[in-house]
Amino acid sequence: MKTITTIGITCALLAAAGAAVGFTAYQRHADSDEIVTLAQCPAAVQDTINAHLNGGTIQEIERTTDHGEVLYEVDVTSNEGVIEFDVAEDGTFQGYEQDDDDNGIDDDEEEDDDETDVNVTLDEVPAAVKATILANLNGGTITELERSTEDKETVYEVEVDGTRDFVVAEDGTYLGEEDDDEDDDD
Repeated sequence: MKTITTIGITCALLAAAGAAVGFTAYQRHADSDEIVTLAQCPAAVQDTINAHLNGGTIQEIERTTDHGEVLYEVDVTSNEGVIEFDVAEDGTFQGYEQDDDDNGIDDDEEEDDDETDVNVTLDEVPAAVKATILANLNGGTITELERSTEDKETVYEVEVDGTRDFVVAEDGTYLGEEDDDEDDDD
């Protein structure tokens, strides 16, 4: 009977030690997320964040590790509400995040969580995008301007006088006219 008791106690001690190791590993993982200031971010990350503020104010920057990659999750308060986007540690813009509250994202049109559309003003777009838009208005007036993010790629869709549409990439590259008769079924 003494042997069974010793085995039982040994098993209980091993289980407790395993639980402690598991808890410590979980704690280390949870502790890898930290709130940081803009000044605490690498220079390339600061540049990307500043380029995407579009007149908004930083609400929070969280440095986190996602699948072994350091990522900065940025919450910005703007006229549209809170906009969230991610920046990689090397300063690469990772895209806007889907938000469930009503901040200008058209949830009725979007079935996919990886795609968002946000109405923006000309003053809220990056300078290169603004220059390309102005160069392609051909005397027309912007009737709608949307920032669209799909699969971490951001483009700006511009409707001119309600009669024609064109698309501009995040870096200001003109991507061409859109056909209004086309559906997004592709």
